[in-house]
Amino acid sequence: MVEDPKWELAILATVQGFYEKLLQDSVGGEVPVPAGLEAISLQEGDGEVHATLDKMRRWLLLLDQAISPAMLRRAFTADIDPEIAEAVLRYYTRKKDTSDVNRDKTDLVATFLYRHPRVPGQWERRGYGLDGSLPLSPFEIALIEILADTDVPSLPEEHVQILRRFDPLQQEALANADLNALLDSDIITRVRDLKQSLESSFYHPGVLATIAPYNAVFGKKFDELFHAAASGIREFASALQEQGGTILGNVDGVDVTVEHVAAMEESELLKIDYTAALDKFSAAGVRCAGHALCSHTSAGFHRRNQDPPGRGIHPDIRARGRSEIPPGGAHAVLQSHA
Repeated sequence: MVEDPKWELAILATVQGFYEKLLQDSVGGEVPVPAGLEAISLQEGDGEVHATLDKMRRWLLLLDQAISPAMLRRAFTADIDPEIAEAVLRYYTRKKDTSDVNRDKTDLVATFLYRHPRVPGQWERRGYGLDGSLPLSPFEIALIEILADTDVPSLPEEHVQILRRFDPLQQEALANADLNALLDSDIITRVRDLKQSLESSFYHPGVLATIAPYNAVFGKKFDELFHAAASGIREFASALQEQGGTILGNVDGVDVTVEHVAAMEESELLKIDYTAALDKFSAAGVRCAGHALCSHTSAGFHRRNQDPPGRGIHPDIRARGRSEIPPGGAHAVLQSHA
C-alpha cells in the first residue's frame, strides 16, 4: 500500500505530543525531545521526511516503554479530542505488535472511541442494505475510515468463529447478580484468552468493532456490581460498628476492620491498576481474592493535567480532518447495534 509519508508523520507527531504530555508528571516537567522532533521543527518541515519518520518511530518505541495501559485509562476522558484517540489507535494498529501490552492499549482506545462517538447515538443505529442484508455496523465503518491507510487482510475462518462467541459471553456477563458470581465465572480470563488467540487479527476493524461494544457492556455491568459490593460491605461494617464490633473477618491471616472499610473509596480504586484495585478491595473484606481484573472497566478514566480538547493535534491532521458518519447517509434506516 502506498503511504503518504507526510500524513503518517502528522499522525505520529500527534501521538508524540500526547505521550509527552502524559509523561510530564512522571519526569517533573517537559520531556526532553530528540533534535529534529521538536514541535517547531515538525511544523516547519525541517529535514527529509523519511529520515524524520524513522527517527520518530524509534522515539515512540522508547516512549511506549514508559506508557502503561493504566496511564492511558486515566488519560482518555470524555473531553479529550477524538482525533487524538484516533491517531493513537492508528499508531497501535499499524505497529502490528501482538504483545499483551500493545493489545491492551489498542483494546482500551478502541473501547474509548465506542463509548464516546462524535455524534451522540451514532453507533446505536443500524439498517439493511439494498439487498436486504445487514450492512457493516456504523462503528466498524468508522474504524475502517480511521484505519484507511492500514492493510486489512481477510479474517481467517477460525477467527470469525471466535468473534461469534462474544454475544453469548455478553449475555452471560449480564446474567450475573453479584460481583463474586461474575469473578467466579472466570469470564474475564476466558475473554482475555480469546483476545489473545486472535493474534494479529485483533487489529482488524471488524474485530475491534465486535470487541469494543462487548467491553462497554461488560464494563458497565462490572462497575454496577463493584459499587453494589462496596455498598454492601459498608452497610455491614456500619451495622457491626453500631454493635461494638471492629473486625469483619480475616483475609490471608490479616484481620479486616471497619477502619479498612472506612478508608475504601471504590471510585478511586477503579482509577488505579486493576490488579492493585482488587487487592485493596479484597483487603476490605470482599470474597474475591485471587481474581484478576481486566481493562473492561469504564470508570477508570481520570482527567489529569490534560490540555484543552483539540490541543496537541498536528495541524496537518486538523486540516485534512476525518469525515463523520452521519446518523443517516448511505446506511440509513438504522437500528440498534447491540
